[in-house]
Amino acid sequence: MPRSARQWARTSRRTSQAFPRNGPAYADTQTVLGGVIVQWSLAGPVAIEADGLYRRLHARISSNSTFSVVTWEFPILANYRLSIHHLTAVLEAGPSLRAAGNLNAIHPSHYGFTSGLGVEKQVGRWRLAPIVRYTHWAPQPAQGEVRTKMDQLELLVMVHAHSLPNRHPFGSRISAALVAGTNLTSDFGITTTSGLAASQGPLANRGYSLEQLNTDFTASGGPRSFMGGPQIKWEWNERLAIQVQAIYRPLRSSVQASLPEDQGHLSLQDHRTTREFPLLAQYRWHISRAHPFVEAGPSFRLLQDVYGAAPHGASAGVGVETRVGRIRISPGLLFTHWARHSPRSSTDPRQSEFALLTGFSF
Repeated sequence: MPRSARQWARTSRRTSQAFPRNGPAYADTQTVLGGVIVQWSLAGPVAIEADGLYRRLHARISSNSTFSVVTWEFPILANYRLSIHHLTAVLEAGPSLRAAGNLNAIHPSHYGFTSGLGVEKQVGRWRLAPIVRYTHWAPQPAQGEVRTKMDQLELLVMVHAHSLPNRHPFGSRISAALVAGTNLTSDFGITTTSGLAASQGPLANRGYSLEQLNTDFTASGGPRSFMGGPQIKWEWNERLAIQVQAIYRPLRSSVQASLPEDQGHLSLQDHRTTREFPLLAQYRWHISRAHPFVEAGPSFRLLQDVYGAAPHGASAGVGVETRVGRIRISPGLLFTHWARHSPRSSTDPRQSEFALLTGFSF
């Protein structure tokens, strides 16, 4: 059965602060963080938990000047509970997602893996669960001088409220799900331009003249990216439903540049964060244990450091829903066409995109 709770936490040591190779210094401070959790109990001692945690990453410019990056972390964890005398030991592990804002030229990675160990005890109507949690984030994209630490250790104190009475806390017609997948089309087209190579970064302090720094740049879409986020669905009847998703969606690009004096090629990777919100009407058929569906509706997106992209468009998709045990799985193909951005440029993101997304609900 699902359980909701408020969660307060404090780090025992900040191990995910901004850490530059050159320039600003690491700000070794402890930071209060907090958020909420939702948890679904499955068979026996096993449960699935989804968290939303607000935290800041800090760097120090001078002894009296610091700056920070705002992040939201979304661990999606499998929990296992083991009773030991009057306490319950808690083991947890699973992927973590991270969204960032107020970047200040810092670009934290957006996914990692989390594991934790703690205990849980019933105190009156509340359950207290202090947990030590470790997260290893993926390598940061190769951009910017300030790097973030990949390893993060924190102490969390969770306060669980009373369990809700059934698997549908908002009523039998409203359900929550997690959606995950990847893009099938590249985020950008291929363009070639000529210009001055940046005199910073890999080409800095090498004694090149402006003429030597003139080179050709070939830009293209980057590798496929993980996409994912929560979904809320309202079922009008057995066939018709309305759903809204909040999908984390990075736009990735790759630039190849020929270095001067036949020194080879320089490859740069870049990504920009977007969050997409498809609002879809879904129609289903019932065929034995499978339920094929079609869906369509408007889409909206929030753009962060993305230029040449419109914030609205239209989406349509097809898929099939089936049940595996207590879990409903809904793989599908989603097509989105974004409105035209004005003025147009050859470096704009693609207007049309295909994505493969799978929903998981209980």
